[in-house]
Amino acid sequence: MVLFGLPIALQWGGISFVIGPTDDHGAIVVAMSILVAATAVVAAVGAASLGVTLPVLAAVVVPNLVWFAIEHGLGSVPALLLGYGSLLMLAVGLLAQRELAQREVLIARFDELLRAVTRDLLMGIPNRELLQAELEQALEAAEHDEGSERVGLLFLDLDRFKFVNDTLGHQAGDALLVMVGARIEAALADENALVARVGGDELVVLMRRVESQGHLRAVADKLLGKFVDPFTIDGVELRVATSLGMAESVAGESADDLYRHADAALYVAKQQGRARAVYADESLRNERNSRVKAELELRAALRCQEIEAWFQPEVDLVSGEVVAGEALARWRMGEEITHAGTFIDVAQRAGLLEALMFDMLEQVATWRRRTGSDLSIGVNIATNDLPALLNAHADDPRRSLRNVRLEIAEPDVLGDLAGTKVLLQEIRSLGAEIILDDFGSGFSSLRMLSDLPIDGIKIDREYMARVENHVRVRRLVTSLAEFGRSCGIDVISEGVETPSQAEFLMEIGIDRAQGRLYSPAVEPDVFDCLVGTGCLPTEPAARL
Repeated sequence: MVLFGLPIALQWGGISFVIGPTDDHGAIVVAMSILVAATAVVAAVGAASLGVTLPVLAAVVVPNLVWFAIEHGLGSVPALLLGYGSLLMLAVGLLAQRELAQREVLIARFDELLRAVTRDLLMGIPNRELLQAELEQALEAAEHDEGSERVGLLFLDLDRFKFVNDTLGHQAGDALLVMVGARIEAALADENALVARVGGDELVVLMRRVESQGHLRAVADKLLGKFVDPFTIDGVELRVATSLGMAESVAGESADDLYRHADAALYVAKQQGRARAVYADESLRNERNSRVKAELELRAALRCQEIEAWFQPEVDLVSGEVVAGEALARWRMGEEITHAGTFIDVAQRAGLLEALMFDMLEQVATWRRRTGSDLSIGVNIATNDLPALLNAHADDPRRSLRNVRLEIAEPDVLGDLAGTKVLLQEIRSLGAEIILDDFGSGFSSLRMLSDLPIDGIKIDREYMARVENHVRVRRLVTSLAEFGRSCGIDVISEGVETPSQAEFLMEIGIDRAQGRLYSPAVEPDVFDCLVGTGCLPTEPAARL
C-alpha cells in the first residue's frame, strides 16, 4: 500500500513484503521482498529450534533494508543482496546446527543400543550374536584370501565355576568372570582375535587368522597358562582352571560347523579330565558328524513313536513271582531292535533325556490303563529332569505319580545332594517310589544314604559279576543287605545271571532281583504273560 506517496514495508506471520509504486525500481524491490520473505521463514524455523529471536530481528532489519534500496537506487542493490544473503546464510546455518545436534543425539543413542544388544553387559565383551556376525565375516574374508590362513575358534569352559557361585555367591562368580576376561584379552594382545561370552561360564575366542595348527595350539597353551596363577576375590585365593576345545575352518564348512566342531572338542577335553586343550582333528570331526546324524535320527524316532518301552520283571526270590518291573527303552528300526545303551549317550548330548523320560512314563501309563494293573514299574530318570516332572504334574494333576517308581543313578544324585533331596521329598509326597539305582558305582557314604528320602537301592550289576569269585565283594553286598534292613528300605540286586548268584542273595537276606536268569526286557504283551502266569525261565535268557 502507499502512504503519503511512499512504499510501506509490512510483516505478517513472520513474512515481510513491500507494497509500493512500480517504477524502475519496482522489479528489484519485489524481487528483494521475496528474498526477504524467504529469509524470514527460514530464520523463524531456526529461531524456534534454538531460542533465537530472528523473526523479531527480521521485522526490524528487513524494512530498513528495503527503504535503503529505494532511497539509494540500483547502485546499492549488490550491497543489499549481500546483506540479505548473509541473513539467509545465518538462518540456514542455525538450521544445520540444530540438525547436527539432533543427529549427534541419535548417533549416541544408537551406539548405546547397539552396545546393549551386541555386548555382554557384565564383561563388556562381544556376546553370541556379535560373535556369530564376526565369525561369518572372518570366514568370508578367509575364503577370498589367496593365502593359506584359516579361521580358528577356541571354546573355554571354566572348571569349578559352579562351586564358586555356590560357596562365595554370584557376585564372586561375576567378579571371577571379569578377571578371567581380562587375562584372556591380555593373552590375545598380539593376535587378530576377539573373545566373546556365549553362556554362563562359556567363553569363545575367535582367531580371524590362523597360520597353522601349531599357531592355534600355541594360543591355546598361552590361554591355559593364564589360569596357573590363582584368582583373588574378597581376600580368598581361588584356583580355577579351564577346559578348552579348538577347531580350524575347513573349505566348504559353515560358521555353525566350525562352532560345533570346537564345542565337540571341548566336550572331549572335559571327558579326558579337564584343564586341558583338545584339537578337533579329522577323526573327531567325523565322530561329531556321526553323532549329529544319530541325534537327528533319535529325534525323528521319538516323534514317530519308534522308541518303545519294554519291561524287565523284578522277582521275589522266595516265591518266584513278579513283584515289580522296569521300563527300558528299545529303538525299533525296522526289524532290528536297538538296546538303550547304544543311544542313551546320544540322548544326553542332544538334550533328549527329558523327552525320553516323559515318553517312557506315558507308555507305562498306557500299559496300566490297558491291563488295569497297579504293579510298580520303574522308569529311569536324571536328577536334572526332576523339576520338569514336578512342573508337568502341577500343570496336569491327572499325570499321577502314584505307583510310579523312579530310578535315579547314585552318581547322578551326588552331583547336588542337598537340592536333589528336596526334590525327592516333594515327589515322594505325590505317591511316587524312589529307588537309588546303580548303587556302589558312586562314592556315597552310608550316612549320606540314610539322609536321602528313598524307598530302596539297586546294587550295581558289576558287583553281581564279581560276587562269586571275590570275598570282599561278597562281604560288601552282605553289609548292604544288612544296612537296607536296618533302614527299612528294599535292597534289590540287578544283573543276576546264575542260580548260584541267586542262592547267595537269598542267604544274605536279599529277596528281590532282576536279571537274565529270569528274563530280559520283553515287549509289553510278553510281560503281561509273565505277570499273569508267573512262568519265568530258570535258565539265563539270551541278551537282546
